[in-house]
Amino acid sequence: MALAFVQVFNISCTPSSENYGELIVKAKTQGTYYIVPARHRSIISAISKKEVSFNKIILLPPGKYIILSNCSYRAVEIKPKHRNTFLTNYVLIDTYDRFEPEDKLPVNCSIKEFGNYTVNLRPNTAIHLFEGEYSFNFLLKQISFELSLQSPVKRIFTNYITFTSSQPSRDKFFVYLPKNHKQTIHQFIGHKLYLLPDTYIVELNSSTKQVLLTNNKPLKLKNGKLFIQYPTRFLKSNYIFPFINKKHILNYNDYYPLIPGLYNISLGLGEIKKKIYILPGKSKYIQTSILQINQTNLCKTNLEYLCSEPNTYTAYDLINKIELEQTEVNNHLVLYPNDYGISMSDAKGTVYKINLKSMEVISLTTGILKVLYPNYSKKELGRIEGIAESKMTGKSAEHFLQATNYYELLPGEYIFRHLLKPNDNDLVSPTHKFTIRSNQLTTIKVNNRRTLSAHTIK
Repeated sequence: MALAFVQVFNISCTPSSENYGELIVKAKTQGTYYIVPARHRSIISAISKKEVSFNKIILLPPGKYIILSNCSYRAVEIKPKHRNTFLTNYVLIDTYDRFEPEDKLPVNCSIKEFGNYTVNLRPNTAIHLFEGEYSFNFLLKQISFELSLQSPVKRIFTNYITFTSSQPSRDKFFVYLPKNHKQTIHQFIGHKLYLLPDTYIVELNSSTKQVLLTNNKPLKLKNGKLFIQYPTRFLKSNYIFPFINKKHILNYNDYYPLIPGLYNISLGLGEIKKKIYILPGKSKYIQTSILQINQTNLCKTNLEYLCSEPNTYTAYDLINKIELEQTEVNNHLVLYPNDYGISMSDAKGTVYKINLKSMEVISLTTGILKVLYPNYSKKELGRIEGIAESKMTGKSAEHFLQATNYYELLPGEYIFRHLLKPNDNDLVSPTHKFTIRSNQLTTIKVNNRRTLSAHTIK
């Protein structure tokens, strides 16, 4: 096709045949336009286009052609020994500062008759157009105007939004109109994004700010940074991501630029959260801690205890008395340094008190309580209670006893209480104190209203 294309056009500055016609497209400044054979008007491609300079006479074989100048066009029929002359005017898209290669000014125009043929427009360069009505698309909004040959130069003023940065960054900020959150433009921190003056929403890692961009002054925004530190030696098993305002996911041990303001940083999607304030030009560091409850190895060695479905454990805020997060044994929780209560699902309500320091990793392994009740009655109940003098506190729910009962518990000192009926008088209910140790089995035998011996088997 390329060879045929050259033969058809045979463009030259000197006549090579008396059968050729002439074409000249005049412009007020230097530049180029394209000539396309009319048969290609539905597919304007690089193969079918020929680039020609303005203000120069060219020779064309007789036929029908399309002249393309940016997003304007004219149809022409070339006849032998006949000159066709076309005039243009031009538009300028002005930028506030010098436009650098890394800067962005997203603007284009299109010709719907040619299948929405689109041209990306360059700023600070004459955009030559034939006389007519046009619309320039700045992606977030459009500007329409009429251009005549007698019109003065049409100037479209833009200004820029940027986040100042002392170091190169691959973090992006996004901009959109307040009434259209779905259509956005992005740019990298430290580079300029040129737009038409208007009110916009700027977003950076889910932090947002409404800004007014005018012709007179660019918007040079200054961000702060957030760094959430995580004990790297524990990056394993279930991975719990931190979130900003429960909607934007982050990674640990990395800097995240944010628009200055107040944020809620949660570890996972539960209630483990902290409010922080980001200041412009400053970095905010948050340290975390790790808690993991490991399942006893008795699940592998003692077939009496069925561990087919892993138990769960729950972390509590002891001060506000709220449940923060729940996960299965052998999984870890990421927590802020603080005091917490930990409860196993087999004895929910009994709480193991723990203090987590910054960047600390605490790992606990459960043990097993076995309660035997040979002459059990389906109406009698049991309850496990923590001993206040130890790290354990609280009471489990009352539950009906079976002949053999198993409980996976955290290490600590407990009381087992035997109740004849729900809400039995605690003062006359027999009890027995017992100790749970990691990877050990403790057995209690109950006989009617008496709690007999308890012993621990390693």
